Amino acid sequence: MISRLSFVCVALCALVAALPVRAQKMEYLYGVRSAIVEYQTTTVGSGINSTGTETFWFDSSGSRYARLDKKTNTTKVFGRTKTEVSENLSLLLDGWIYNADLTKKTGMKMSLEQAKKMADSFGKQKGAQGAQSGQAYAKEFVERNGGRWLAPEVFLGRTCEVCELWGFKTWTYKGVMLKSEGTVMGVKSTTVATRFEENASMPAGRFDLPKGVKFEEMPDMSALLGGLMAGQPPPGADNDEEAAPAPKPVKKPAPKKPVVDEEAPAPVVKPKPAPKGDGVKLNSTEFGALIGKIRVPGYTAMAPESAGGGHTVNLLNTRGGALVVTVLPLSVADGLEASGAFKVDSKFDYQGHAAISGIRADPFEGDSSIVLVRYPERKLALLLSSNPVQSKEELLKLLEQIAL
Repeated sequence: MISRLSFVCVALCALVAALPVRAQKMEYLYGVRSAIVEYQTTTVGSGINSTGTETFWFDSSGSRYARLDKKTNTTKVFGRTKTEVSENLSLLLDGWIYNADLTKKTGMKMSLEQAKKMADSFGKQKGAQGAQSGQAYAKEFVERNGGRWLAPEVFLGRTCEVCELWGFKTWTYKGVMLKSEGTVMGVKSTTVATRFEENASMPAGRFDLPKGVKFEEMPDMSALLGGLMAGQPPPGADNDEEAAPAPKPVKKPAPKKPVVDEEAPAPVVKPKPAPKGDGVKLNSTEFGALIGKIRVPGYTAMAPESAGGGHTVNLLNTRGGALVVTVLPLSVADGLEASGAFKVDSKFDYQGHAAISGIRADPFEGDSSIVLVRYPERKLALLLSSNPVQSKEELLKLLEQIAL
């Protein structure tokens, strides 16, 4: 999850830039007719070391584009090291956005109309943006969400607009992102353009869909995602009887098709059964209902993620600080508590459940304060952490909002 925090800010800039200002007139944000941009990317910290390249092609001022992302990702969690090579392709063609995993030969697609609704779901909104220009929309989005615009700077020989938002600083030229860097929870991520060719000719076949990839249509997540980002409960979350209703798109697939659930990009949308064996007794939809009720002044909730038999969500503030809520298997909690990097300050009882608090030291991301509560009847532990360090009392205020 942490490795994707930098992508949130970069993706927002890219998504707003790629969307038409007025869909019915097909007016696009880019002030360049066509371009080829090559980037170097790095993400380092918290057991993550990712390096890679991206190449971005677009023409007709962004009415169609292709973005190829190649990365080598090395992660180290609780002494286990894993290295993976990924290759992903994104395309905007004929009013549809396609995202393909070229390694797994899987893909998702969504319409521009749906993408616009999802973009509007992020952060704090203000009125209707239909009459705004694309640049005005981007500027107001940054300002409404606690960001700020800085003085223009020259990068790659071009005068760029510069903004700071959610711990990241981004440089854009005529709507095209040329550089982004930021640190969240000690994880530093950078995307830097090394080549920018304006008014470039596009290679033949560059905007063709990849062969052998089956694209499934992405469910509409805008309403649910908007509630999470604004700190509001998902639809029905205030009703204990219907805390995790399945959205209509989920009812269409037959329950005998688990592949659809496994590939869903947002676990909250489709309920999953708890993983077998070491998995927690809390599915992703139930987790979404829990975190949808969290309200922390000054923090914005990111979209949750489910992996490794558990669930997690990050809440970020404008200074790059983060609160993390994680539901994890008891065996993983045992490993965390036994880790030499975790110093236990106190052991206490929380509503009849064994709990501990302390500090987790990390030479890369810095110290984090932690509260860990065990729920053996549900085969899980609830982990709350804050970077920078906050008091145990502050974390307990967050814990009181989570009714397990």
